[in-house]
Amino acid sequence: MKTLKLLLPVLILMALAGCRSQKQITPEQPVEPVEEPTWSNVTMPVRVTIAEPFRFSLNGTATMVYGQYVLVSFRTFGFEVATVCLTPENLDMVMKLPQKAWIHEPIGDRLQSRGLKFTALQEAMLGNREVFSRLPKSVDITVGGSENAPEVTLKTTLKGRKLETSVAWDLNAAKWNQENPARFTTPGSGYSPMSLESAMKILAN
Repeated sequence: MKTLKLLLPVLILMALAGCRSQKQITPEQPVEPVEEPTWSNVTMPVRVTIAEPFRFSLNGTATMVYGQYVLVSFRTFGFEVATVCLTPENLDMVMKLPQKAWIHEPIGDRLQSRGLKFTALQEAMLGNREVFSRLPKSVDITVGGSENAPEVTLKTTLKGRKLETSVAWDLNAAKWNQENPARFTTPGSGYSPMSLESAMKILAN
């Protein structure tokens, strides 16, 4: 139960690391992928690790559909406990246990202001170092690991608090171009969308 209670702050920290920065951002030209993609979708294991302000890790399954979304499903003891879905327009985070929570945050303007093209972000997540080297440095992002096991680390500071998140992908176990890739489903009854700011206020209480 203690592990499950940490899910909400972990998911929020993922969003904060990827969408916010205290730095003033100068818009840059969007980064295009180096070449036409050879994939339409991919599903693979992923491990998310929070290093700051506390240490915690989650295992999940990531599904990316080119130009449309990145969906990560987290499971504990065989049950789906949370999902994160990133699209060019929105960020959705849904926690099912131990309590229900749904964070819905528009992010299209933030990506555009940072000059981040969604497809380039997807290519960078897959360890494409050529695309990664051309990404605007609106936050401190590094890519490590190997060609088949890239690890992307994001570092930033929010209100004096250091935030560090790493996402490790397992391309060796990837399944490419599936007919029916997993999709995000809007949560049903018992869920009400809240903003990141509202979620942070809840955690502060």
